[in-house]
Amino acid sequence: MLKVEVDWQRYRKQGWFFAGAILHFLWWDRFLNRPILRRFRRAPGPRWRRMARAYCTMAVEMGGLPIKLGQFLSLRVDLLPPDVTQILAMLQDDVPAAPLAAIMATIEQDLHASVASCFVWFSPQPLASASLAQVHQAQLPSGEQVAVKVLRPGTASQIEMDLVVTTLLVRVLKRFPAVSGGIDLDLVLAEFSAVTRRELDFVTEGRSTERFANDFADDAQVYIPKVYWAYSGAHVLTLEYVAYLKIDEADQLAAAGIDQKAVAEQLARLVLKQILVTHFVHGDPHPGNLFIKPLPHPDENRGHEFAPGEVVPYWANRPFQIVLIDFGMTAVIPEEAWRWLQEFVIGVGLRDPRLVVQSYMTGGILRPGVDIGQIEALTTDILVHFQDALVGLMPDTSKPRNLDLLAQYRDLLDEYPFQFPTNLLFMYRALSTAGSIIRQLDPDFDLTRTAAPFANQLLWQTWQKEWLAWLQSLTTLGSLLLAPSPQPDRILSQARTFFKPPVSFQALFSQTEREPKLRTGFAAEDRKLIERLTKSVERLTWVVATIGVLLVSLVWQTGIPGLRNRQK
Repeated sequence: MLKVEVDWQRYRKQGWFFAGAILHFLWWDRFLNRPILRRFRRAPGPRWRRMARAYCTMAVEMGGLPIKLGQFLSLRVDLLPPDVTQILAMLQDDVPAAPLAAIMATIEQDLHASVASCFVWFSPQPLASASLAQVHQAQLPSGEQVAVKVLRPGTASQIEMDLVVTTLLVRVLKRFPAVSGGIDLDLVLAEFSAVTRRELDFVTEGRSTERFANDFADDAQVYIPKVYWAYSGAHVLTLEYVAYLKIDEADQLAAAGIDQKAVAEQLARLVLKQILVTHFVHGDPHPGNLFIKPLPHPDENRGHEFAPGEVVPYWANRPFQIVLIDFGMTAVIPEEAWRWLQEFVIGVGLRDPRLVVQSYMTGGILRPGVDIGQIEALTTDILVHFQDALVGLMPDTSKPRNLDLLAQYRDLLDEYPFQFPTNLLFMYRALSTAGSIIRQLDPDFDLTRTAAPFANQLLWQTWQKEWLAWLQSLTTLGSLLLAPSPQPDRILSQARTFFKPPVSFQALFSQTEREPKLRTGFAAEDRKLIERLTKSVERLTWVVATIGVLLVSLVWQTGIPGLRNRQK
C-alpha cells in the first residue's frame, strides 16, 4: 500500500505541473495574444524559461522518466522554442546512489554467479549514479580494470509505470488542439518510449559499442572500450575502464602537452565521420562521455602506455586518442538522408549558400511557406561569420556582430523555419553537444576547414557515380545508333541525357558568380586538384561530344535503313 501511495503522489505532482503548463499557454499565448489584449501579455521568453527551469527542478527531484523526458524534449528544436530546449539540454541525470546490496543482487541475478566469483575487487562507491543505472569500478580475475554498469533495482518496472502515465497525459494534451497544434503527439510518444526502452537493454548497448569499435578500427585517434561479454547481461554491462583525462578540463590537457585545438579538430572529424561515413551516431557526446587518452611521444623513452589515472608528464604536442563511452543512445542515419547530408557538407566545404539551402530542401527540413530568399541570405551570413549556427549552437550574444545578426533575422528566427525528420534528431543533438565542446576547446575553430576533406571525398564519390552513369549513357547511345533498326525517338532521348552536364559540377561552375567574400573552404592543394579535375572534365566533355557528332554524321552518311526516312 505504501508503494502505491508513493506512486500516486509522484504522478499527481507531474499532473499538476503539466496542467499548470497547459493553462499558462492557453492564457498567455492564446487568450492574451489578441490585438486588443496583447498589451497585457508578458514576453514569452522569460515565461517559458521559468517554466523549463521549474520542470528541471521537478525532474531532478523525481528522477527516472521525467529526466529522460526532459532530455528527449531538448532534442525537439523543431517543436519547442530555443529558450526551452537550451535549458532542458542542461538537465543533469545525477541522483543518489542505490544501496550497494541491491546493486550486487542485480549483478548476481543477471550473471548467475556471485560478485566475488566474477570480480577480484568491486568498489562499493559508484563512479557515476544516474536515474537508470550506476557504474562501479572493479577488477576481473584476469587482472583487467573494468567499469561495471548496473541497472538500478526496480527501474524497469518504474519506467513502464511512468510510460503509462505519460500516455494518459498525451491523451489529455490531444484534447487541446491549441496546445498540440500540428504535432503528432502519438509519434513523439512512440519515439520517446522506444528510445527509453532501448536504454534499458544493456545487450543492445554492448553491441552498439562493438559496432563503433569496428567503424573506427582503422582510426588511430579514436579509442572505444572493450566489452567483456562473459561478465555482461541484460542489466549488467562490463566494459574496459577508460577514465583518462577529461576532455573539458583544460588544465589537465595542458599539463600533459596535449593541444586543445588538435582535440577540437579531431572531435569534429569524429562526429562528421559518424554522420557521413559510418551513418551510425552516438547521440549523447557530452563531456562525461568523452575522455582523452594520452599516448607516449615517439621521442619519449617509455615502453608502455599510460593507465587511467596515471600522472602524465608534459611533452609538447603529445599524441592522443579520443575515447567515447556510453552507447545507450545511438541512431542509424537512414539511407534516404545521405543525399541531402552530402549536399550540405559539400555546400559548407565550398561555402556555397545556395547548395546548403538546396540540401535543406532535399531533406525536407524547411517548413512550408518559408521565404527561401531569406533563408539563403541568412545562410550566407552564417557561412561567413557564424559557423556555430551550422551545428545547432546559438551565436554568442556578448559579441555585437552576433546581436546584429539576431536583430536582422529576428522575425525569421522567431518562426524557426526548420523541421527535422524525427530519425535525425540524435544527429542534431550530437552536432550541437559536440559543437559546444569544440567551441570551448577552440573559440576560433573553422568548421568549413574540417568539413573540406569530407566534402572533397563526397565530391569524388559523386563524380565517380555521375561519370560512370554518363559513360554508360554513351555506350547506350552508341548501341542505339549502331542498331540494325535504329529508333530516332530513343536516340534523341538518350542524346539529351548524354549531353546533360553532371550535376556535381554545377556548384563548382557557379562558384565564379559568388560574391568575393564567399571564399571556398578547401585547402590550397584541394582547390588545385579540383581546378585540374575541372579542366580535365571539360576536355573529356569536348572529346566525347566530338565523338558523338562524328558517330551521328557517320550514321547519316552510311544511311542506316529507316533512320533518314524517320527523320524526314
